[in-house]
Amino acid sequence: MLRWIFLIMNSMCLLGAAAAAQARVCGVSVTPFVQVIEGQLDAGTTTFTAYRLTRDGQLSIARWTDNNDLLGVAKTVELGGPAYDRARTALSRIDPSEAMREAQPSLGGPDPYSLQIAIQGEDALTRHLRQTAPSDVASGLIAEWQGAGRLKRPARGSYVWTLPIPAEPGGEDVRLAAQACPEGLASWVGAAFVGAVAHKLPQGAPDAQDIQPGRAVFSARLPDGYAHFGIVSRQ
Repeated sequence: MLRWIFLIMNSMCLLGAAAAAQARVCGVSVTPFVQVIEGQLDAGTTTFTAYRLTRDGQLSIARWTDNNDLLGVAKTVELGGPAYDRARTALSRIDPSEAMREAQPSLGGPDPYSLQIAIQGEDALTRHLRQTAPSDVASGLIAEWQGAGRLKRPARGSYVWTLPIPAEPGGEDVRLAAQACPEGLASWVGAAFVGAVAHKLPQGAPDAQDIQPGRAVFSARLPDGYAHFGIVSRQ
């Protein structure tokens, strides 16, 4: 499943069209942010570490596995607006065509390494790329962010993570209205999109096994694009 998702993402290394008004999810304006998800395969399990830095300098970090096990969440830390400006400028300079050349096809299984970068702009999602080789730019930022935020064992329960992408991912599981969201999964995905990289769900919310057993990635339609999301948990 992850290999299928990654192949789709690899085909979407492009610029997204900007919307006329600032992006809104569930009636809430989305604060621009940059997001990086690094995936590493070890002993048959892929571990993902996600970093989200908002324009106002708030850094959040979370780590989970492709088995939907949440391993750690870092308390949101304040890095300041200049840190966001530096990160956005650096990530924006990565050439999507160069990233595509570095992305190698998987040989019948998950990639040993993957890197996904999303930049949520002032108006709408402006950029997304994926590659299967480390990036010096992203590695430098990750090293900085790791030093700023310390992962800790999360509270028990289910969490939802999101990754914005600019184009139709091949089907959607949840549609989020531009001005308001219905209750349940759509509202929780929306809250995760405008908040930290991993958003704790209320008690009694479904986990991935309740929605579709064995599935790690779902799709949501946003007012100005799409997002992949997943539900992870700590038992």
